[in-house]
Amino acid sequence: MKVKKVVVVGCGIAGMAAAEAARACDDDLEIVVIDSSSYAPYSRCGLPYVISGRISSQDLKLKDRSFFASSSIRLILGRTVASIDRQKRRVILDRPDGIEGEDYDRLIIATGSSKQTPEIQGSNKKGLLRLFSIEDAEEVKKNARNSKSAIVIGSGPVAVVASEQLSGMKIKTTLVSETELLRGMLDKNVSAIVQSVLMEQGVDVISGKRVRNFVGFDRINGIVVDGEVLTADLIILTGHLSPNTTIAKDSGIKLGSSGRILVDKSAGTSDEHVFAAGDCSEIHSSVLDEDIPLQPASLALRSGIVAGTNAAGGSSSLPEIVFNTSFRLNGIDICSVGLTEEEAKERGMKVQISEYSGYQFADYYPGGKQLYTRLIVKEDNQLIGGQVVGPSASVWGNLLSMMISHSLPIFYLSELETSFSPLTQPYWPAPLVAAKNFKL
Repeated sequence: MKVKKVVVVGCGIAGMAAAEAARACDDDLEIVVIDSSSYAPYSRCGLPYVISGRISSQDLKLKDRSFFASSSIRLILGRTVASIDRQKRRVILDRPDGIEGEDYDRLIIATGSSKQTPEIQGSNKKGLLRLFSIEDAEEVKKNARNSKSAIVIGSGPVAVVASEQLSGMKIKTTLVSETELLRGMLDKNVSAIVQSVLMEQGVDVISGKRVRNFVGFDRINGIVVDGEVLTADLIILTGHLSPNTTIAKDSGIKLGSSGRILVDKSAGTSDEHVFAAGDCSEIHSSVLDEDIPLQPASLALRSGIVAGTNAAGGSSSLPEIVFNTSFRLNGIDICSVGLTEEEAKERGMKVQISEYSGYQFADYYPGGKQLYTRLIVKEDNQLIGGQVVGPSASVWGNLLSMMISHSLPIFYLSELETSFSPLTQPYWPAPLVAAKNFKL
């Protein structure tokens, strides 16, 4: 049966990509996008840069309303989908009478994640700032104008980059992380490199310690960490997010191990008429042997394209997911692909580690930086993880991602033919040296 109508719930990166891909497949298809936000889709990755004013909130917007109009996509903003009637193939909107809704031939759930209140005493008081939405970033920016000190709580890239931006505004900044910075993305010694870069920028870092309380009479102005009270003008909490899967769960759609909607390589769910993409979904990685949330922006985009294409009657498939993430701190690129050493050992794998730091250019050319590489291989010499810090780290990370997703052994990297030029790279770039150091 020809698909005549696709409904997309969620207008973030995944939902936008799904709608755009569906339209590319079929010019006559009726497409409806519903989102509880009043904003058209925007990139959350750039929120820390809004705080410092390096970019504006408008710069983050990926598409404006005119795009949807010109693409004949009906956009419904400021409304929430309350439930899914899978038998009638209908989504019910948030009116009390339950009458208003949209029928569908195919449904795409791209509802993302939402902020959760942390289980920390005092978190219900006023004054706790978050960094999840454009509204959050604008609120932090407004408060930062008259602030001399800030405490950022979190361990992920958003917390790290937000701390960098605040410190660059001459605000005395302390970053408090319950674990090592970027745990699950970087091994301990690589995390230490990131911490040293932050400290060089004037950020005080307290890692491996938990926030026990928020303090303040009627407004939060400090935290308690290991019995010590730290106060600041700004208290910013990152993370503490939960996938928005209630409508899927309540309708009986199968969830995965992390509580997200489980999808296959077609972005299809346990209901053949329903697809899912982005933060609210997860897929099993045969290479890493675990369910991977389709959470980073790159995976949200890819899964949205696949979901939209297939929902519209086309054919598309997700590649093997290995979790390739990167960001930049003080001009230094930081990239992680696949498993960390800690994660591999938690899965009972016996692994070898090789790491090497080498100069960016030919030895005699001035002005270059160090490129650090850490590689992780299994007993069969198959690459399963890598971390790269320095110039072009994300480019090398993409190469490692290709190797991991295709289960390639490490000698493919150690024997790679690379170019040489004094101002581009040396005869033996650091990743190749790290690969050659394995005992095969």
